[in-house]
Amino acid sequence: MPVYPCTSQDSDPKRAIFDRRFLALFAVLVHSFLLAGCALGPRQIDKGRIKYNQAIQRTHQEEMLLNLVRLKYREFPEFVSVDSVAAQYTWDGTASLSGELEEANPGLFGLGAAFRRTESPTISYVPRDDQEFNQALISPISIETLGLLMRTGWSAERILRCTVQNVNGVDNATTAGGPTPARKPEFETFRYLTQLIRVLQLQRSFELAFVEREQLQMTPLELADISEATALNALDRGYRFRQDEQGSWQLYMPEEFAAAVFSPEALASYEGQEILRLLQLVPGRTTYELGSARFGQIQPALVGLPEFSIPRHLPCPEGHGNRETIAFSTRSLLEMMFYLSQAVQIPEEHLQQGLVTITVDAMGQPFDWTDMTGDLFRVFVSKKKPASAAVAIPFRGYWYYIHESDMESRSTFLLLLVLFSIETQAGGVRGMPVLTLGI
Repeated sequence: MPVYPCTSQDSDPKRAIFDRRFLALFAVLVHSFLLAGCALGPRQIDKGRIKYNQAIQRTHQEEMLLNLVRLKYREFPEFVSVDSVAAQYTWDGTASLSGELEEANPGLFGLGAAFRRTESPTISYVPRDDQEFNQALISPISIETLGLLMRTGWSAERILRCTVQNVNGVDNATTAGGPTPARKPEFETFRYLTQLIRVLQLQRSFELAFVEREQLQMTPLELADISEATALNALDRGYRFRQDEQGSWQLYMPEEFAAAVFSPEALASYEGQEILRLLQLVPGRTTYELGSARFGQIQPALVGLPEFSIPRHLPCPEGHGNRETIAFSTRSLLEMMFYLSQAVQIPEEHLQQGLVTITVDAMGQPFDWTDMTGDLFRVFVSKKKPASAAVAIPFRGYWYYIHESDMESRSTFLLLLVLFSIETQAGGVRGMPVLTLGI
């Protein structure tokens, strides 16, 4: 404790205790503690909330990347969510002033202070392995969700390549939606199709949207045949009335349906004509209803198309199919994760040990998965912890990571995280906390 000699000029040594300088210093000390007690609470929210948020976000990304790597090695994925974080903070402070009166040294003062801060967080973890969560993992992603994502600015090419495995017979690496296959999957035609769609999307000439149509419920009615009670009952159930050109009344139900909508200019373009041919659609329409091909179908043989570019110099192909709808077979979250796990690089040591499946092409040569996913998603591998990683995890003696400058991979990874959040939280899919830790 520091000791300060009094230098008061007062003739009475007892009054030296009240020297103004030390009283002022003591007042400042007490006032500082009072202010600290008022200010530390808001400051802790500023610092603590952001730090917890960053920690949860970082570990959520690391968990997802770890599960992608696990799937490549045919290991079971596991999810553990942070259900709640309750942090309590306490602050203790003391201040003191002491003095001694002596004949030889008439004025010794002592100032003392002590401050202590403690934090007691309680974190609840939830293993995500209940029936509802597993059902969300294996259920096909809805077409409505895909349409909403496209309308909010996401690339149609990225969304379709990640989430759709087949559309009107055009296959998109269906076998890649499970454990790494032994044979190379077919994907070139589908990729070409999504490139065409992306061109029209950038031109704002194509979108997946909800369109309204009228479903007639009965033959035309005469006004005299419609009672007041019948009309009110029909309107209450969502029906509508309209009058046709002959003056008769018709009862109909307005219905919304998902559709692929083209502008007239898009259908006249090379891209539009190619899309109609690939999907075997009847020409002359701007709206084609979207359906879900949940029960599978026998895939017809398709003519090979250019793989990497859109050849605008070629004439528009002639002839179309007779399909009036577009049937999507969408992937589930788990299938999407398997598909993206094919982009994980494997060290030579693990290949030699036979820890992963080596895929071969039709000639029996090892297939390089970057031919399919290289422009979409890549996970690099390194023996040492990478210095420039957006997210990185250790696994089996190596580090697997997404490079921080790889914007394509980061966008695809973000899409996976967004879809995971949407699909697993739909309908309140949550588990009960079974493990709570006080730290």
